[in-house]
Formats: sequence, structure tokens, C-alpha cells
Amino acid sequence: MLSLENLLKLGRVKKTTMQMMQDRGYKVNEEFLKMTDLDLVMTYVKKAIDEEKSLGESMNECYSNICLIFLDFNYDEVKKKEKMICCEQAKNAMQKWKEFYRTKNCIVVSPGKMSPDAKKEFDDPRLTVMTHEYLSFPVGRHCMVPKHSVLSDEEKKRFIEVRKIQPFELPQIKKSDPISIYYGFKLYDIVKVERPAWTVFRVVTP
Repeated sequence: MLSLENLLKLGRVKKTTMQMMQDRGYKVNEEFLKMTDLDLVMTYVKKAIDEEKSLGESMNECYSNICLIFLDFNYDEVKKKEKMICCEQAKNAMQKWKEFYRTKNCIVVSPGKMSPDAKKEFDDPRLTVMTHEYLSFPVGRHCMVPKHSVLSDEEKKRFIEVRKIQPFELPQIKKSDPISIYYGFKLYDIVKVERPAWTVFRVVTP
């Protein structure tokens, strides 16, 4: 049985993932975004009960080319404490992605640390692991974070032609940067960063 604290945290994480996907350009349920964290998570608790699924499974979502898989808390009933995500949980998540969702990319949402074997299961360049801690707030919507957008292939080609510049000459933003993770930037994307007084372009690097 999840504590109220964990339920609230899960509601916040679910809402953040929806805001993140909306900021990536996907359509999300606006009514869900207006709910409180508790009301949102209780919606999925009811869904889990009705469909006889785990709470994590009830939160899984699939978009056009990406799915979000929520791992359940791994709670030790004997020791009364959270355990690391185990290899079996990781294998089940990978199986769901490849056999059920069959999307090009996947985001796994993990409540906490993973065992070394679980990490190995998630070793796939098309998969991103995000923790509850990272998803406690939509970093792309922070008041100090300017607007970020990726140039399309056509825009990128024109940008290089007009400015007579190669991407590697631009300032960099790392693929591991929290903003890159939030927006799902790919390696060597050119990102337009718009501030109130000026606009800069950056290239995504390893």
C-alpha cells in the first residue's frame, strides 16, 4: 500500500510527464493537467482497480513514436522499505515496449535507484530513463529557462547555408543537460534558444 506521500509524488510525476510531452509538441489531456496531484493520481488508482493492473501500468502512455512506461515502487514488505528497481522489473518494461507498444522510442519512469542488472537491461540508445526526482518539476517551464526549439532538417540546412557555419562551430548544449533530456534533443540537433533580449543557437553534443 502506497503512503499518501508517495501517492502525491506519483501524481506530481505523472503531471510533469504530461507537461513535458505537451512541450515536445504532443497532444495531452488538458483536463488532467488542471487536476491537483492527488486527484490525478487517484484517477489512475481507480483505473488500476477497474482494469486489474498495477498503478504503474495504469499510467503507461503511448504517443505517435514514443511510449512512457512507469515502473512501480519496489517495496520490501518484510523490511518495510523501498528497494532498488530489480532486473525482473526492467525486463518486463522492455518486453512491454518491444512487444506491446512497439514505438520507436521509450521513456522509462523510475521511482528510484536501479540495480546494476536492471541498468544493463535498459542499455538501449532509443530508451531514456527518468527518475521521480528529475520529474518532480517540469524544468522546461521554469521561469529562468528560455524557450528552446529544434530546427527542422530544412531549417538546419538553410541555417548552415545562410550563415556559412558548421554545427560544430556553434556553442554546445550537452545531450545529458536537463533541458536536452526534457525536450528529447538528439545528437547534433541545432537548438534555437530565445531570450527576451537576444536569440542564440546551440548544437547538441555527446
